[in-house]
Amino acid sequence: MMALDNARRVYMTHSVTVQISHDANKFNNLPLEVYYLICSYLGYFDLCSLRVTCRTFYQVCADPLNKINLHTICTDLSRRHVRQLMRLTEKQASAIRELSICSSSGGPLGLGHLVLPSCPLESQASKDLRKVVKKLTQCRILRISAVEIKHIYHRLAWMGAIDMAFSVLYAFCETENSLTSLTLDFRTDNLPSLLHGGLESLLAVSDSFYGSLRVTDISLKINASIATSRGLYQRFLLPLYIPYPYGVNEVSLDLGKACAEDVVYDVLEGKYFRIGPLAVIKLHNVTDIPVGGNSCAT
Repeated sequence: MMALDNARRVYMTHSVTVQISHDANKFNNLPLEVYYLICSYLGYFDLCSLRVTCRTFYQVCADPLNKINLHTICTDLSRRHVRQLMRLTEKQASAIRELSICSSSGGPLGLGHLVLPSCPLESQASKDLRKVVKKLTQCRILRISAVEIKHIYHRLAWMGAIDMAFSVLYAFCETENSLTSLTLDFRTDNLPSLLHGGLESLLAVSDSFYGSLRVTDISLKINASIATSRGLYQRFLLPLYIPYPYGVNEVSLDLGKACAEDVVYDVLEGKYFRIGPLAVIKLHNVTDIPVGGNSCAT
């Protein structure tokens, strides 16, 4: 047993797959090498019994899996999650009303997806996402958050939160489905977790959109400490640059207590995004904006 424990530690330490999953303490997320290691200690009759047990588990799980409430789906849109979502039946997909994209393990979004800077919206990741979103005909709420991202994988492909936002919004744009609420929470001090690549040219990306994206309310939150220049703020505002020809009822911006006079004025003038009729715009945590020669904070 001691030998098995030691061997298990070695496998998990040097495993490639364990680097992908930082919540490897769960049985379904154990590195593949661990399963092979366990099986190597089992005989013929043990393996036969295990196969029967696994088949029983599958049969038991199949029925409740079909009955589970799919009103809200929380996912990091890793390759594994996307493949599972692609297997949703039409009935299951039509029950989804809210898609929440966030990190559940502290890792980055879209783990396993490679986005090329030259053609981000033509990557396999974007194509797979479009297949998933096409099924979500009744999804009306979209949330994308980078707050939970704590660590970044440098050796594996993944997507930044803003890269992910563009890919998903592009997919919704293709389907012409309406969204009542779009929430983008980019409050993090980890810049690579937001912009990992693929969005070097604002015009090149935004001009790739076609069709019409219908959104009622948009909420965007960012950290002032990470946006050290006006150019970075413009990058964070990229999702607002998508054409919204039908207008937006309300846009809420939380700039993280930023001294962002130029950015605020550009937002008010609609300089960096193409929104049609706009009923309400709310600005939060914006400091030192001169009004009539004086500074104000809102």
